[in-house]
Amino acid sequence: LFLTLANVLFLGFQLVEILESRHRPSLESAGIQVKVRGEHLVLERLETSGREGLVAGRSPVPLVDGDRILALQAEGRTPVEVSGLLSWIRALRELQFGAPWSLQVERPGGGPEPDRMWLPMPPIEAPLVLPSLPWSELSLKVLLPLACLITGVFIGLARREDPRAFTAALLFLSFANASPARGYIILPAGLREAELVLAVGLFSGWSYLFYRFFSKFPVPSPLERKFPRLRTILLVFPIVFASWNFIWTYTQGVSLAAFHSLDRTLGWLDITLDLGFVGLFGAGFAAIAANLKGPLGPDDRRRLAILGAGSLGVLPAMALYLHRVVLRGPDPEPWVLSAAGAAVGLFPLAFAYAVVKHRVF
Repeated sequence: LFLTLANVLFLGFQLVEILESRHRPSLESAGIQVKVRGEHLVLERLETSGREGLVAGRSPVPLVDGDRILALQAEGRTPVEVSGLLSWIRALRELQFGAPWSLQVERPGGGPEPDRMWLPMPPIEAPLVLPSLPWSELSLKVLLPLACLITGVFIGLARREDPRAFTAALLFLSFANASPARGYIILPAGLREAELVLAVGLFSGWSYLFYRFFSKFPVPSPLERKFPRLRTILLVFPIVFASWNFIWTYTQGVSLAAFHSLDRTLGWLDITLDLGFVGLFGAGFAAIAANLKGPLGPDDRRRLAILGAGSLGVLPAMALYLHRVVLRGPDPEPWVLSAAGAAVGLFPLAFAYAVVKHRVF
């Protein structure tokens, strides 16, 4: 219950942030996009109209692709050195519509050392019409996690005496944290670290709980019967994975230079753990397939088939995870994220339907 209430609290912060972001200036509205590259935030794309530094339909911007952002200063504010994602978000929050601001950039040139300069930036004008609600972002970051929390609480309270129901409830708590860094960066100090511990801890156990549930439902799988202590041994994985995810995410928030060094030296460990995370989902699907082929009664077979079909909705998200996190591929298009999010929504729907109509527990 405590974990559920904490998740609801942080989802509330996420909702407020999404709604308030419509009333704040953003670099995207000025035609500027940045990306972490190495140990710097780098200007990745400037939407120009054919002349260097002139953003299409906007005021001239004295930037070029590849500029490394070192600091940002809003009008009347102290310059904020951009050492990590936390300081970058704090700096962006100081921008005001219609007020000038400045960027300190490092521009690689022909000399041995890159040029450093402060560049005055034109004001970001307020839109004439308030942007529409970002329903895709709201669905992925708030509504889908909330649906998972409701499903988990419903299962946990409906069948308190069943240990499988307890595992399923924990599974949906983990599912609600499918984005381990969801919005923690916007929170005040103290709450920020608590949210990060909660999010990465639950996220890191998602695939383990998926395997643990289906290795025992509706009957122990062949692998579970042959190695009954395997679930206990595998418990070590989410503990190690959670510890690593906290270090990985927290370091990127505090220092991009330290994060770059961490990635260069232990990037192989991150990829290995990510593959183990996805591999446990694979083991869970293998347990589903093995039990469906086994000697189940018609009711148990029907229940497992419903849950297994809903679980297939996780596969697009896992494919994106492998593409983006393991293979370090480019960010997917927004419609791809929306489609994957819609597919993942089948998972809690299938569980809720099976519990209500077919008395899974």
